[in-house]
Amino acid sequence: MGVTNSIEYNASNYMDAAFAPVELAFKQAVQKDTWGHLAPRRNKTYHGYIVFSITCYGNMEVIDTDFKGLDGGPWLYDAIQEFVFQDWKELREGAIFRWDGTFRNYKFRGLRNTLYDPSAASTNS
Repeated sequence: MGVTNSIEYNASNYMDAAFAPVELAFKQAVQKDTWGHLAPRRNKTYHGYIVFSITCYGNMEVIDTDFKGLDGGPWLYDAIQEFVFQDWKELREGAIFRWDGTFRNYKFRGLRNTLYDPSAASTNS
């Protein structure tokens, strides 16, 4: 009887890893060509807000954003997602928050306020 090799070789994962750097470079080039005019300008300060919630299922959802002079694009989207997700596990489920401040060189500075907290809401039974 022969010995069976328990190590499974997955060519798909190998190929994904081999092409990842090329695909990333292509993705970045497409983003720049398509949405480059929406990219935040270096050393420019944008004033704005982010409204977000932690759902009853524990998911974080961005509800609304607005930064004067900045119309969006993948760079702002990614920055907002990273910023809001950084401490969301410490926040109360079901609550709604509003952050007001500035966005400059991919850094957010400002204050977060609670707009709605279900534990503070009165119940009418």
